[in-house]
Amino acid sequence: METYRALLVLRADRGCSSWPVLIDTNAGVFHTKLRCAAQAPASLVAEIIVGALADALGLSVPARVLIDIPSDVPVDDPDQELGELLHRSVGRNLGVQYVGRAELPPNRCSAC
Repeated sequence: METYRALLVLRADRGCSSWPVLIDTNAGVFHTKLRCAAQAPASLVAEIIVGALADALGLSVPARVLIDIPSDVPVDDPDQELGELLHRSVGRNLGVQYVGRAELPPNRCSAC
């Protein structure tokens, strides 16, 4: 897996229980799952394994990378709770290629 250094924490995704964050790197923006949030690190290992299985099956999934978060990374989101979570998550974390507002095309999901 590729490894990139976090240059800037843009914001937290508060719509998810594990508070993933958008992080800017030299390679672009990644939706980053923090190793000290929710059920991590076990859930992060599971995501890596499932992503590799999806790749092996030829499914289209966003790229997964490792994101190194330094202790002095600048943060655009002023939330104190996020700051504490980032402090505990300094080091390697799991990044997923940010795809913006990904949506299923109409009529592609029988349950929709």
